[in-house]
Amino acid sequence: MSIFGLDASPNHRLTSALKDGRSHIIPSKKPPKHCIVFVHGFSGSALDTWEGFNSDALQDQALDETDLVFFGYDGRKSNALAAASFFFDLLDSLLGNGALINSVRPTPPAYTSCVLAAHSLGAVVTRWALLRAYDQKQPWLKDIRYLLFAPAHSGGIIVDSVTDLLSANSFLKFFGDVAKADMPLLQELRPGSPVLKALEDQTRIAISAGCTNLRARRVIIAEYEQVVSNLPFPGDPYPTAIRGAYHTSVCKLAEFPELINYVKELL
Repeated sequence: MSIFGLDASPNHRLTSALKDGRSHIIPSKKPPKHCIVFVHGFSGSALDTWEGFNSDALQDQALDETDLVFFGYDGRKSNALAAASFFFDLLDSLLGNGALINSVRPTPPAYTSCVLAAHSLGAVVTRWALLRAYDQKQPWLKDIRYLLFAPAHSGGIIVDSVTDLLSANSFLKFFGDVAKADMPLLQELRPGSPVLKALEDQTRIAISAGCTNLRARRVIIAEYEQVVSNLPFPGDPYPTAIRGAYHTSVCKLAEFPELINYVKELL
């Protein structure tokens, strides 16, 4: 057994890094019919955010024909639209020509469905990518099944308190301005920010035009949420709350084994 226990999986091979240098794939041993793409949030990481989905889930026979892909990006110093551009490229490759994973799978996989699971800021990043897919009429958009964990697209509760603290006096304000310039996502996640307002407006238009794949199939929230607003995003279903979960733990299968069922129901 390896340090992560991945080589003991009856259904999957070892984790491989993708060509973008930040993302990873755990390929199934069988020819895959499905893929699950995980997208972390602010200050998260491709694999650690989803603890359990890269280990415990690999023992589940229901995933024996499913590739698991973990998208990585700079969730601290980047900005939402830049990350969305990188993510769009990954999806377009993964569900299109397969170029990004051809070192792992020489023949592009013919996935019949793709579960897209996003945590926190990942909801903003992924929705912008899906809006681009809609605008560009990408054929793979119809195969997306959207699942959100503690999404931040209604704004971050913590943003205002952090910026207020950093602006408490002139000395702290100087360093606060530096911090905010170094982390533009703090401003983008402010409730009602231009980025979130444009995302909401464009999503409403796309859904009204019949693009149902921009709607989340399920939204999972933490009982003890202290980071983002749980206010439902337009078009999404009422959320499912996880007892005992916090913002950073609500997406961890290792702590909440029932989460696997919400992923499998969308395959």
